[in-house]
Amino acid sequence: MSWNRNLINRRFAGNINVEDAFITGYFYFFLDVKDKVAELIINRANALYKKYNNINGLSDAKKLGTDNYKKLIAATCLNVAPPGGTLNVESLAVMGGVKFGTATNIDYPDTFTTRHVELAGIPVFHFISAWVNLVRDRNAGLSPLGVIETGGKYTKDDFYGAAYYVITKPNGKDIEMAMKFEGLVPLTDPIDKFGHDLATVNVLQHDITWHYDSIWANKKVLEEAKKMIDDKGFKEIEKIHTQCSSGNAGGATKSPTI
Repeated sequence: MSWNRNLINRRFAGNINVEDAFITGYFYFFLDVKDKVAELIINRANALYKKYNNINGLSDAKKLGTDNYKKLIAATCLNVAPPGGTLNVESLAVMGGVKFGTATNIDYPDTFTTRHVELAGIPVFHFISAWVNLVRDRNAGLSPLGVIETGGKYTKDDFYGAAYYVITKPNGKDIEMAMKFEGLVPLTDPIDKFGHDLATVNVLQHDITWHYDSIWANKKVLEEAKKMIDDKGFKEIEKIHTQCSSGNAGGATKSPTI
């Protein structure tokens, strides 16, 4: 690395340096929810919204499947705002008013937000809303787990999940950074997003606030994130490149699934 060349001009030119500037905007947001939890969420979606639940012609949310629902949340994610930590320092005054500081604790907020574009049939709303109502029903104020949702019981293991926020280089594969949020549950029932104004015609987007218990960013998370990109259906990246190179990107070949 030729840092000395950049001390003055900060220029990352191809014929001078081999370093690249970090580029934002290339990321994935993967839900890592147990199939049992996803099934309970889908059951709640069916109980609440089955009459209206029509996703690409599917009259039953179960027909989309638990894995595709998790991919749906990943495919519709437009923005992630991760939390940042603050190291708190206690300032102490000694003789003559001279001050020094000593570290007391590190503080991270226990929430972060994502933004998702909604699709026709409002499947994003159904999944997120049903997840919130699985924890506390909006009218009863109680959880249906272990009562009418007999496939589970009221324990965090039956309604909490995890998520990976993975930032890549512009090829969509080489990972720059990865975070894992554990003890994940949505705090937002986005029913308020359905206010309408005849003078305003827009694409609907949901801002979802999530609670998490712990955040990890280490070598183990990087390895897990790489496996998710390589193995969990995201080999579609290569298919997209192949289609574009062969002139089939316009639809002559079956489009990759979400």
